[in-house]
Amino acid sequence: MKSQTIELKPTSLPVDVIADIDPVTKYVLLVLYVIVISLSVFGNSLVFLTFLFNRHMRSVVNIFIVSLAFSDFFVTVTCMPVNLGGILTKYWIFGAISCKIVPFIDNLTVASSSLTLCCIAFDRYNAIVHPLEANAVKSPKRAGLLLVIVWVISLGSSIPYAFCFQLYEVCLNPNGCARNSNRTYTTAHFCKGYNTYRTDQLQIWLTLVVLFIIPFVFMTVTYSVICYTLWSKRPIGTSVLRSEDIQTRYKKKAIKMLILVVILFVSCWAPLIIYEVIAKQRNILASDKSLTLRYYLQWLALSGACLNPIVFAFMNERFRKNFRIILCCRRNQVVPVSIRNTQPIVVTSENGQKQKDTSISWSQEKPISTSRV
Repeated sequence: MKSQTIELKPTSLPVDVIADIDPVTKYVLLVLYVIVISLSVFGNSLVFLTFLFNRHMRSVVNIFIVSLAFSDFFVTVTCMPVNLGGILTKYWIFGAISCKIVPFIDNLTVASSSLTLCCIAFDRYNAIVHPLEANAVKSPKRAGLLLVIVWVISLGSSIPYAFCFQLYEVCLNPNGCARNSNRTYTTAHFCKGYNTYRTDQLQIWLTLVVLFIIPFVFMTVTYSVICYTLWSKRPIGTSVLRSEDIQTRYKKKAIKMLILVVILFVSCWAPLIIYEVIAKQRNILASDKSLTLRYYLQWLALSGACLNPIVFAFMNERFRKNFRIILCCRRNQVVPVSIRNTQPIVVTSENGQKQKDTSISWSQEKPISTSRV
């Protein structure tokens, strides 16, 4: 696949090539990218291993979480090194094929993550707001089918990026680069989409609306209803903490964790998307300061790939314990797994009378061997 040659003087180079960043910023970004890449590969690998070797972690929500981890891991090993290479060398050094693949993967992972977060919100909505209906249809197989649909939609929305990006060869010789001359000349490559201004604007706005605004509104409404349902429940009983109250408390913790994941995703990607919209309309990419800001915003967007495992480790006890087991290589360690206890419990009514209630069960922690980990 050959690149298209463009003979331009340095003063007429594309705006992405004109601007540059100072060496200090390059070193700072190098350190930041190395930190994020290391944390992302390490953390998301722990999520994979936890799901792979512990069958008790293979719930519907965790299936979606593994999909998020795959997206984060994929963008870490493909897009982050390429972005860092472009920052350090200023030009594109990865060839024509990568020029088409990297933008495709970048949009693919963002789309899949956004849609997967919507699936998690929808699953939690059904499980908490409509529990009876959810139990009849909820299963890992259905979650897997839903993920297939998510990735197919993400692939379809990302294919145009593979076609609209192309590798260009730019002549850096002020006197031109005559191919039939014996003079030596300097050229450089850059990867850029060849859309018209109108199609470029359409692409930016579609990305903003379809992948961010609509999913964010959907998740905001969904989690608002979930929070209202959970926090509006009143404790049952006066002297005995019932199993329903315990389950509600665990559900609240899980919802807080998932809401934080959504907030982090939006907080990481929204600044870059907003910047791109403004930059495309006002053509402000030519200055060194704006390019520096763009590089930092790109790093912020990609840094979200390492945050989810950190959230899981701090806010989910079972993930945290499994992470610790994997890191310590304790094959015979145990992880508390919730089981159902059907023994009758004594319920004290408001008038002080005590009676056994066999219809109530509660969750208790029982060591389950995880020798497979």
